[in-house]
Amino acid sequence: HKAKRVRGFNLNLNNSSEERYVFLNVLKFVLAGLVVVFVVIELRRMCEIGLVQHFRKAASFVDFLSLGICAVALASFAYLQGMPIMDKFTFSALTDLATRQETYVALEDIASAFEDQGYIVGINLLVVFVRALFLVAPLQQNMGIIFKVIDVAGNNLAAFAAMFLVCQTSFVIMAYFTFGAGFEEMSTPEMAFYRC
Repeated sequence: HKAKRVRGFNLNLNNSSEERYVFLNVLKFVLAGLVVVFVVIELRRMCEIGLVQHFRKAASFVDFLSLGICAVALASFAYLQGMPIMDKFTFSALTDLATRQETYVALEDIASAFEDQGYIVGINLLVVFVRALFLVAPLQQNMGIIFKVIDVAGNNLAAFAAMFLVCQTSFVIMAYFTFGAGFEEMSTPEMAFYRC
């Protein structure tokens, strides 16, 4: 049978010899600049009308929350790019028995960090979606129905959220006591909550 050639990959996103990495880094700096500009605009509004008055509108709170999460997401990008494995990963380190374990652990760490970053980006997308609903609702009367339904169902949604947290807490306690001694990722209640 024919041997297939496998295309390798490069974790070094700081490599300026590849055009796509340069473009990604420029894009990240532009995004960071935009976040700084919008944070300055929000802070200026807060100073002009006062902190309490500014946050009376739910949309202002959502804007501020989204900007904060964007800043955390960009900081997590910087953290990921600064991880040592990003600069010095080679496939030969995985095939060499002397460095295999260390390289595998480093790859596990970076995979976990990427998973955490995915959660941050997902939460940010949810917040941006809610903000988009706030912006579209006054323009389209049918969109206002969504907010009316949520307002009417608020008590039931709160009861569901409370019941969900009770069930989640029982899973966390069970996982912590069952797996905590032998599984590092569930060795504390906080980590068990995160993994459940």
